[in-house]
Amino acid sequence: MPIPSNNSLRKKRKTFLRKASTGLTIVVTEPTKRDLTKSVESLNQKQQMRRATTKGEAMKKETTKSLRRKFKAPIATLFIYLLSACSTDYYCKYIELPDSIWRIGKAYEFTFDVPDNSVVTDVTFKLRCNSYYPYSGIVFKVEKMDPQGNISRDTISYALRDSLGKWKGKGISTYEHDIPIERNFHFKQSGMYTYSFEQIMDDTKLKGVQDVGLQVQSNN
Repeated sequence: MPIPSNNSLRKKRKTFLRKASTGLTIVVTEPTKRDLTKSVESLNQKQQMRRATTKGEAMKKETTKSLRRKFKAPIATLFIYLLSACSTDYYCKYIELPDSIWRIGKAYEFTFDVPDNSVVTDVTFKLRCNSYYPYSGIVFKVEKMDPQGNISRDTISYALRDSLGKWKGKGISTYEHDIPIERNFHFKQSGMYTYSFEQIMDDTKLKGVQDVGLQVQSNN
C-alpha cells in the first residue's frame, strides 16, 4: 500500500475521535483555513450590511430635513403670490426678472386694450423684491404710449421701507409693493396702450427684484 505524501496529508482535514460518556463516538473536525476565511468574510458582509442600513437611514432623515427646509420658503412665497393674485377688469401681468436682477437700461413693457375709455381706472405698477434688495426705495422711469403713438414720460420715486427699515409691501421673504401710476383716471380714447418701466438707480445691476408687473382695473 503506497504511503501518502506530506502534501496530501496537509490537504486533508484532521479528525479526532473522542469517546463520550455514553460510549458513542463523536467526530470533531478541525476547521481548515478555507473555513475560517469564509467565516470572516460572512461576518464582514453582515457588518457592512448593518453599516449600509444605518447610513441609509441617516441619509433618509437628512434628505427629509433638507426637503422641508427647501420647500418652506417657496411655499410661503406661493402663499403670498396667491393672496396678491390679480383681480382686474382690464389687464394684469407679471414679468419674472432673470437672476432677480433689474439691469440698467432694461425696460419692461406691458401692452393692453382699453375697450371703454369712460370707465374710471386705476393703473398700478407691481414690484416684487426679496431681502437681497439693498435700498430703502426705488426710482424708475415710466413711459406711456397711447393708440395714436403719442408718448408721455414721468419719473417716480417710491419708498419701499419705512423710517425704521421695515418693508412696506406685503409678504414674508418676498415683498410685493403696489406703486400707484394713475388713480381715478380716464383714458382719453379706447384702443391699445403700452406702459414701459426702466429703473434709474445708481446701480447697473439692481439685485433682489424678482418680478415687475402692471395692473389696470376699474375703480367704479
